[in-house]
Amino acid sequence: MVVRQPLVLTNHLDTFDILINVDGGGESGQAGAVRHGISRALVDYDTSLKPILSKAGLNYPGRARS
Repeated sequence: MVVRQPLVLTNHLDTFDILINVDGGGESGQAGAVRHGISRALVDYDTSLKPILSKAGLNYPGRARS
């Protein structure tokens, strides 16, 4: 499942209980947005997870500010 991918990659599937409400867009877009949000939350929780998520393409660089 797309949404669980960051948790599976970092071996945190049973560590957290997550409740998410999404609105708008299609199912695929919502799943991608949730996956991205979980990835960002995991990096906030433990920065050592960033390389694992980045290697899998789940961690996106922040936008450059002008």
